[in-house]
Formats: sequence, structure tokens, C-alpha cells
Amino acid sequence: MALDKGTRDAWIVRASKALGDTFDSYTLADIGPGLTCSESDALSELLRALDRQDQAETLESAHQSGDEEGDSHYDE
Repeated sequence: MALDKGTRDAWIVRASKALGDTFDSYTLADIGPGLTCSESDALSELLRALDRQDQAETLESAHQSGDEEGDSHYDE
């Protein structure tokens, strides 16, 4: 079943909001270190698009704490 562009776009917006509502700061802090850099970046970008800046920062900080030398978010 092919969706027209308007229906598909509305579906993507609803799904994105639902995904953003799924994560609280505690969950993001727990999963952040286990995500790859690209996974963390993508989820952070989605959270920022949903105006969830604090959650995006929580995720980024937690993810960075788990990065090792050579990873893109590694900070000595």
C-alpha cells in the first residue's frame, strides 16, 4: 500500500513525537553509553527537533561518557 506524501509526512511526525515521548532523562542516561555515535547523533537530532533540548543534552553527555579514544565524541 503506497501512501501519498501528505499522509506519509503526517505519519512520520506522529511516530517521531511518539518516539520522543518514550524516553525520559533517566532512560536516555542509561542507554547513551551503549549507543554508537551515529545512533546517539540521530536520536539527539530528533529530540532537538521535538524541542526536547534537555533530553538531547542528557543523551549526548551520557553517550560521551561511554566513548573511548578514537570515537567521535571522546573527550579526554
